[in-house]
Amino acid sequence: WHSYPAYWLCRKVLNYQTINLTRVPIPMQFKLLCADLFEDYLYDSVEQLKSGKDCIKKRIFNDKSYTSAVNLVLADTYPISWREQLPAEYLNLSTVKIDRSSENRMRYHSVDFVKEVVSSIRDLPQNVVEINLFGTLNPAHCRYIAKEGFMTGGRDHIKTLNVFQQSADGARVFTDKKVSISV
Repeated sequence: WHSYPAYWLCRKVLNYQTINLTRVPIPMQFKLLCADLFEDYLYDSVEQLKSGKDCIKKRIFNDKSYTSAVNLVLADTYPISWREQLPAEYLNLSTVKIDRSSENRMRYHSVDFVKEVVSSIRDLPQNVVEINLFGTLNPAHCRYIAKEGFMTGGRDHIKTLNVFQQSADGARVFTDKKVSISV
């Protein structure tokens, strides 16, 4: 749980070029990636999907009239029951849930999963300016979703990305504490 200024210090003052994203909390991973702070990003124990297609399930809730803030629920390494695990104040927002289901929930890089997430971000209506991201992602997916989905140089309508952390207790609920990133 290092702060952003600590990472900045390592990069700008101590001149570290590379960071390993393994064990870095997901909100901080997105903050570091969207800031493009380091030259190279590593991650352990994430292998490329070797064969076959992944089973990706996408569901949209409360989408009759999209709200200006949308929940993006990304179930990758662990399942997410969004109605039980998200903070109550976010349940009334439009929600896009993408689940990479796998029997063993192994940590591997799924090109199909990243494509579905990026496509879902691009397909959001123009009135959506804020995304609340609730995810159980491996570092490889964080990297590619941040780079391909949110680092557009202001060429899309998304202005703010809020990334939420799961609690470490057995309930694994997402806390209302978030990291906000201007994208």
